[in-house]
Amino acid sequence: MYSYRYTSKPCRTGLCLATLLLMLFASCSRTKTQAGSLYAYDSYCVVSDGTDGGERWAEYLYNHLNRRTGRTGIIRQGEPAGKNNLHIVVGTDPDAAHAYAIDRHNNRLTLTTRDNEAMLWLLYQFMAAAAHDDNRISAPDLPPAMLNMNEAQAGDFAFEYRGLYTPSNADNELMPITASHNPDYDWGLWGHNLHKLFGGEVPQDAQAQVKGKHLADQFCFSSERLYRTIEQFILDEFSEKEGTRFMLMPQDNDIVCTCLACTRAGNTPKTATPAVTRLLERLAQRFPQHLFFTSSYLTTLNAPASPLPANAGVMISAMDIPLKADFRKSPQARRFKKLLEQWKKVTARIYVWDYMRNFDDYLTPYPCLGLMKDRMRHLRSLGVKGIFLNGSGNDYTSMDDVQTYVLSCLLVNPDCSTDSCAAHYLQHFYPVTGEILTEHYLDWEAEVRRGKATLPFYGGIGDAVEAWLDEEKFTDFIGELDRKSKKAKDEERTRLNRLLTALQFTRLELMRRPQGKYDTRQATDCLELLEGHEAFDNMQHYREANGRLDIYIDGWRKLMAENATPADKLNQVQLAAGSKLDRRYTDLNLLTDGKYALPTDYHTGWLINSAKQLVLEVPAGSLQSGDLLEFSLLSAPRWRILLPAHIEIGQKGEQPAGSVTPPAAETAAPFTKYKVKCKVGKLKPELPVQIRITQSGTHKRATLAMDEIDVF
Repeated sequence: MYSYRYTSKPCRTGLCLATLLLMLFASCSRTKTQAGSLYAYDSYCVVSDGTDGGERWAEYLYNHLNRRTGRTGIIRQGEPAGKNNLHIVVGTDPDAAHAYAIDRHNNRLTLTTRDNEAMLWLLYQFMAAAAHDDNRISAPDLPPAMLNMNEAQAGDFAFEYRGLYTPSNADNELMPITASHNPDYDWGLWGHNLHKLFGGEVPQDAQAQVKGKHLADQFCFSSERLYRTIEQFILDEFSEKEGTRFMLMPQDNDIVCTCLACTRAGNTPKTATPAVTRLLERLAQRFPQHLFFTSSYLTTLNAPASPLPANAGVMISAMDIPLKADFRKSPQARRFKKLLEQWKKVTARIYVWDYMRNFDDYLTPYPCLGLMKDRMRHLRSLGVKGIFLNGSGNDYTSMDDVQTYVLSCLLVNPDCSTDSCAAHYLQHFYPVTGEILTEHYLDWEAEVRRGKATLPFYGGIGDAVEAWLDEEKFTDFIGELDRKSKKAKDEERTRLNRLLTALQFTRLELMRRPQGKYDTRQATDCLELLEGHEAFDNMQHYREANGRLDIYIDGWRKLMAENATPADKLNQVQLAAGSKLDRRYTDLNLLTDGKYALPTDYHTGWLINSAKQLVLEVPAGSLQSGDLLEFSLLSAPRWRILLPAHIEIGQKGEQPAGSVTPPAAETAAPFTKYKVKCKVGKLKPELPVQIRITQSGTHKRATLAMDEIDVF
């Protein structure tokens, strides 16, 4: 067997010695260009527009372009004589009509922006575009340009905040180049992190009060102690910085402080909006140079009665809106629009917290770009000013690099072509395998857009198959990619090693499906290759919670041992339902197919049922007196999956033929598989047998999960 392990690390933008050497020794020959092309010139002359900002940026562009050429004389400063020079004039204008503008007149190209952030982005757009057309300029580290420098144009960023929480957007040197943001770098306070300001335990005078009792897991937003702590934090860390964003969110629960001060502010047992808003307003007035946000979520879902200050806003979650082609028709989208309109009455600064991953499976590709484009265009039409796309954080995700790039382009301009952007990126960074990656990835995207299935934010391999994944084609794709990857070098080889390692997870998940082609030898090969994840820094997890790959691999090997046992006499027996089944879990065959499920994943192989009692009917003659039934059950309290209270075996009109009360589960464990045995008493062979499983009464929304019924 071979391994995809490859230990060389990708370079950081502009810092890698190998990249700098490549720039210095780049070919001195120039790509042939058509007459009149922007780059059909002997040299590039960088010129300031005469302003202080222009002088600074002209110097910056000259230095960076000069380092990206293979010989002197190609990049010049000022306006030397000669007809075959391209003059690049740069400058910022705070009063410009648009965020950026490109103007071309004969051999003069003018690049103008409204501020420095846009100028940095625009200069790198030019460098990437120039390197694409002129091979005397080297930019292997830069993503492809999304702007065409051959055309005069002007534009604005669709959103003022363009957040991407993905591993491919974790380099703070690359973010300005793609005009993207990341909450780890550009928020002074983010999410449910308010408690961190206290270092340890939240003091009692900052805790919520409910019926006179202090609760440490929620804040009193009328607390003077809380205000002073936030104020001092801002003074210590951000007093000299302008435009820093701060999030003021209650803890992630439905507790509301109803102390005298909060009640006077307008709090009720169901809403904390009044007290949170008052704190928000107070901080916004104290620090007018910063931006303060609250969330539209749980106890702060509804907007306040009065307008917020100009430097305050709201973050609204879009998780309830299904990620599918016709999402606008959904009741969730209509409710979201109604909520957004409510908040627009009190603030113009509305940001949306959206999602771009299957958080139960980071390693199976998630072709969401076309759907995300539709969502962004919709949000722009509703007046949304900022978008935060929640991805996998620092955990590796298959195809994340190309998706992060395309999404950064969409956040600038939601009208750009996702297919073109993806193709350009893959051809740039995967010179050997870009063609096959482009072909298959764009096919997946097209399949998602054609279909009516929803891409889940929390789902299993069955959801991927329903939406886009064809097992046979996917297996062929991996084989072809693996063969071509042998010719790849350097950075492309590193990226492919990670991707091919990750895709073994998808192959294993396909085998775990009830309809999957389970093969012990192939599973063993995939597990050996997947063990190569240990060579990569950010590939230890395959999902958001309880998703360590080493535990998954160990669980798979135990699963193989379970599945190796001889088939019992219930194997392939067709059971019938004598009670209501859950909508997405109606396949009773998986209880008798001889294939066990992983306890770490309730999506695949488990029959989930939420009825108070599940009744299964076994055909007459399939069971005999004296048989020993074994039920394989899941305990996962985090998911409200509990062991049943009681299992009973019987026949209609007859006395019960056996029963068992499952043991109390180890509730401290996040997920555990239990095998509960029940001896079968006297049966009449001419009558069918009923198995009655009664839900646990310890939780009103408890569900049952069972993957197999064996007979011994």
